Amino acid sequence: MAKKILFIAHRIPYPPNKGDKIRSFHELEFLSKHYEVHLVCFIDNPNDRVHVGKLRKYAQEVHAFRLYKLIALARGFFYLLTGRSLSEGYYASPLAKRKVRKLSERHKYSFVFCFSSQIGRFAFDIPFVKIMDFCDVDSDKFSQYAKHHAFPLSRLYRLESRRLSAYESQINRAFDASILINRQELRLFNRRRHHDNIYIMPNGIDTEYFKPIDAVKERALVFTGDMGYYANINAMVWFCEEVWPLVLEQDAGIRLYIVGRNPAREVRSYGERYEGGIVVTGEVEDIRPYVAKARLAVIPIRIARGIQNKILEAMAMGVPVMMHRTLFQSLGDLNEKDSLIFDDAHECADMILSTIDNETIQRGIGERQRNYVLSHHHWDSHFRESVVWQNLMNDSFQKDKTISKKRITSDKLRTH
Repeated sequence: MAKKILFIAHRIPYPPNKGDKIRSFHELEFLSKHYEVHLVCFIDNPNDRVHVGKLRKYAQEVHAFRLYKLIALARGFFYLLTGRSLSEGYYASPLAKRKVRKLSERHKYSFVFCFSSQIGRFAFDIPFVKIMDFCDVDSDKFSQYAKHHAFPLSRLYRLESRRLSAYESQINRAFDASILINRQELRLFNRRRHHDNIYIMPNGIDTEYFKPIDAVKERALVFTGDMGYYANINAMVWFCEEVWPLVLEQDAGIRLYIVGRNPAREVRSYGERYEGGIVVTGEVEDIRPYVAKARLAVIPIRIARGIQNKILEAMAMGVPVMMHRTLFQSLGDLNEKDSLIFDDAHECADMILSTIDNETIQRGIGERQRNYVLSHHHWDSHFRESVVWQNLMNDSFQKDKTISKKRITSDKLRTH
């Protein structure tokens, strides 16, 4: 009889078309090859309901709960008023909690795997080995949001950052192992207090899907991502307000493609202001044709959030990536000479103007960045070489739960 595990995710891990869903899907896919998986997840977009059936290829049982945003927000603010984190309250669905409890009473699970801190409390009282993939340190995200917003939102974000940081620490103490995406996130996680039993596993990329494509190159830049997500909106507002005018002063023949679902009003306005020069596509079926025809992928995200999939995707396709230094610092094994890194608007504009027509630089950096992705960001090698995943496959956590009390060792902090 196959061993069983319970997989709990804050968002349905299908389709794998955005950062957290890509990571959780590949983890689910890997675990499904070794265990009978029972999945509990939330659907925050009603259009994703049609994908529940496709998850039965990876999970024996799928329990997907609709997340109604107004109700979730009301619950989140109630939690905030009672001294807890808004993020915890947002996902505190009584129906989902009851389902998790019933499943844990009915089945003997080898372990429980949780994706994202918001649903950590679901597993607190479950008497099985518990693994949390924090991915990024969400409390730091709110700290950064506070710096980019005026009162009263700045105060709300700072409060949420402190509350969520305490909650993350509580999860780390209650779970047998925690996973973060890189050492930078580990430093952020430990900024207020030291944490044990932490492992690091970077994001991976499907290098067969994202590979170089023959395409007629335009004198164009491309940015991809969910354009309703604040970090992406912030990046494009900064770029279009601070960098784009500097570029147009010298060269009006360059085009920018902003590709992704749910473009915010501010983002859509740039397509109207710079008609033809900035193209805001909205949701597209496949981002690869847009990446392939661009000469450069520009990623001006200044709010550092782990390893961006949009960077790995463009690199895997051989399209040279320009990025803000905060993002470069999250790619610990990437050589600076193989990168196009900028610190401010003038440096970014100058880099675009000097590189847009230089095929030699584009080809050289594109090839080196693709080789970097092939060597350091392949999902199969992550799962094969990661200490935490090997411990799960070998039942090491189950055989010796005292491992969760050991201090961090250099072995635990291997990149893979």
